[in-house]
Amino acid sequence: TQHRELFALGDPLPTSKPLPKPSNSRDAAATRVFNSDVYATLMRPPLARRWSATDFGRLGLFATVHIVGLLAPLRYFSYPRLAAAFLLYVSTGMGITFSYHRQLAHRSFASPKWLEYTAAYFGMMAFQGAPLEWVSDHRYHHLHTETPLDPHSSYEGFWWSHLGWMLDSEAYLRHCGDRRNVADLAKQPFYAHMQRHYLAHTAAHWGLCIAVGGLPFSCWRMAAVALLYHVTWFVNSAAHLWGAREYDTGDQSRNSWWVGFLAFGEGWHNNHH
Repeated sequence: TQHRELFALGDPLPTSKPLPKPSNSRDAAATRVFNSDVYATLMRPPLARRWSATDFGRLGLFATVHIVGLLAPLRYFSYPRLAAAFLLYVSTGMGITFSYHRQLAHRSFASPKWLEYTAAYFGMMAFQGAPLEWVSDHRYHHLHTETPLDPHSSYEGFWWSHLGWMLDSEAYLRHCGDRRNVADLAKQPFYAHMQRHYLAHTAAHWGLCIAVGGLPFSCWRMAAVALLYHVTWFVNSAAHLWGAREYDTGDQSRNSWWVGFLAFGEGWHNNHH
């Protein structure tokens, strides 16, 4: 009901101000998420809306990464390639959690600029977007957790919070199109440059992978990217649907040991919120 009333107002949405947290009471259209106490309603089912070129492009990218990544263990298995892919998985994954999440999104700590920028660059090689984009989305998530303005609210179910929100560019722009919440980063030339030239830097990374290890290693690199995708997405989805709630945070954030194991500790998500 809150979602329908808010979005009926049209644009612009009041994304700079928090909304009252809705209860988990069962809406007439809601269904219980499997093995969870959360009742969810998917507001924009993928087959009932118009898909933009951006939506199809992202779907094609995600599908390609997963399909090509499957060739790594099935066709190009070797322990040296596995070890190299694991090292890149860890370094880029730490770039996401250490840099994008803890340092940039939450400003939890300061470090020398050379270390801050190096860690952010490793995070960018996880292929989850430039720092300004990722940080802006996450700040909106924390400001609006589990309200209709949350980009990936668990009250829209597992599919939406895990992946669907990234495949609906119209809804995404209404939730996260205003980047004023990252003005502190945008004024720094390094982050402004990375926002403008994200594709060039990531293309250079893939070119280096091909130059060093050819197609076999490129498949392993894609496998690592695909795994890190899901590990990051599980923090948004599984850690808001399944697990323990040690603190009454007013949202559905949960502590999930298995997400914590995969995501460098990020699964202790109720503690985080």
